[in-house]
Amino acid sequence: MNTQQTKKPINILSEDENKRLSQLLAIVIGPQFGDSPSEKLQKTLELKSVEAAMLEEYLKPEAYQVLLDLGSGLGVTAKHLSQRVKKVICCDVYSEMLELAQSLNKERENIEYLPIQSYDLSAIEENSIDIVYSLGLFIHFNLYDTYLYFQEFKRVLKPGGQCFLNIKDANELEMNQFLPDAKTYKINGYTTQGLQQWMAPKGVIQIAEYYDFELTDQSVIENPSDCGLYFRLKS
Repeated sequence: MNTQQTKKPINILSEDENKRLSQLLAIVIGPQFGDSPSEKLQKTLELKSVEAAMLEEYLKPEAYQVLLDLGSGLGVTAKHLSQRVKKVICCDVYSEMLELAQSLNKERENIEYLPIQSYDLSAIEENSIDIVYSLGLFIHFNLYDTYLYFQEFKRVLKPGGQCFLNIKDANELEMNQFLPDAKTYKINGYTTQGLQQWMAPKGVIQIAEYYDFELTDQSVIENPSDCGLYFRLKS
């Protein structure tokens, strides 16, 4: 399943919003984003819109369902999917990112914004979520992070609930992406912001199975190192 570029126009951010976004992106993905994020921002928003359409086509969310968007960022995916479902809960460790997403999506009244701490979804009720998805977050996680989040996924999802996440496939290591991070890692270690982590899909699948999830599909997104994993919690 490969995404394609969309020609749908994207709204331009105001000068203040773009300035604040630059500050937030520096926190989230580090200084490699550059001093002028506007051009890359448009590409990012376009890609996120394509990903949202892809996710909608695959998951086929229903009008009665509640979705959890983990690491929701600017809320592009949440905005798209909120048109199809009862509610989308956007969760992020950066409360300021949630505030910006809320200002960008203020016309969508069925999106909730919830700041969280890492691995802690305790603010979400048990068995209250139909679908949890995470785009562009687990590419920064290792297997320990993944284990802790699946523990929470099992608690908040309803039996039979769906889960999607994408990872960097360690079996398809891209040196042109790995080497710059490795160079920065030598200086900053694990404090490197935006550091990409590669995991073997088999390891992620084993963790999911430990928590009673079954793999329903595994797909390549964009290029061989970007792996999408779809799971369903056993009833």
